[in-house]
Amino acid sequence: MGFELDHPNPQRPTPAHHIPTETTMTNTDLAKRFSAYSQAGDVAGALSCLHPDAQIWQNFDGKIKTPAELMTTLELMKVKCESFRYEIHRVEEISDGYIQRHTLHMTGKNGATGSTEVVVIARVEDGKIRFAEEFLDPSPFLPVLSG
Repeated sequence: MGFELDHPNPQRPTPAHHIPTETTMTNTDLAKRFSAYSQAGDVAGALSCLHPDAQIWQNFDGKIKTPAELMTTLELMKVKCESFRYEIHRVEEISDGYIQRHTLHMTGKNGATGSTEVVVIARVEDGKIRFAEEFLDPSPFLPVLSG
């Protein structure tokens, strides 16, 4: 059974209520922190979880993105979506990072909805995400993000 990032307003939770301090953070805490900031649409918070030289590879285009490029996607989601949320199924610490499996649910301002399964394998350095591989099918979100 999965868990969701909970907050009185699930469209825009306040990440500070959900996340451990950086001094006590494990790799799985970092994963949850990054997800909470992303779900909240908090670009600065999400960026604070990424190493300045982080590289994010996504299977659907095979390209490596910078933190700034990844945040462009988050900004688009904030503009086009009425809501988006992460339903976390599993977060497991590995020797140099974490593996996370979640379902990303989106509802567009145009009324369209979409969900897809996501797997992230992340390498953590100095308490920040240094490299991540993200596996997902983005096609369910095309109607949500159009218009």
